[in-house]
Amino acid sequence: MHLPSRRFKREIIALALVAGAALTYLSLLGSRWAVYVTLCVAYTIVIVGMAWANGNWKLYFGGGKISLQSFAKAHFSFLLAAVLFMWAAILLRPSMPDWLVSQGDSNWSWYYILVIALLVGLVLLEQWWIEKRPRRDAD
Repeated sequence: MHLPSRRFKREIIALALVAGAALTYLSLLGSRWAVYVTLCVAYTIVIVGMAWANGNWKLYFGGGKISLQSFAKAHFSFLLAAVLFMWAAILLRPSMPDWLVSQGDSNWSWYYILVIALLVGLVLLEQWWIEKRPRRDAD
């Protein structure tokens, strides 16, 4: 049986990300928690999906060097950081300078680009944190 390529796996992750985020957000539409729960669902899909796409599935969930409990602790910590970051970004948006939040001709602003870049950085930091090799004691 031919194993799916990394690109195909990433396309599946992108589809799961869009579907999971849309279903979560639409089911919670009108709730003040909609953005935060959607962020948690999307973030978890990206982390677990990238572990699968990069071939690190056994590292996380197959009895590798990381136990499921330690993965869950680390992931929950990063989820908490992402939610706190999003909360601060939403709370501080009205007090930010106009050049940062004004949308101009397009629907994008530097504010959105900055928030997305920092969340992507948090994803990369979590992947690095979980995948880093344990330190060996000096003899």
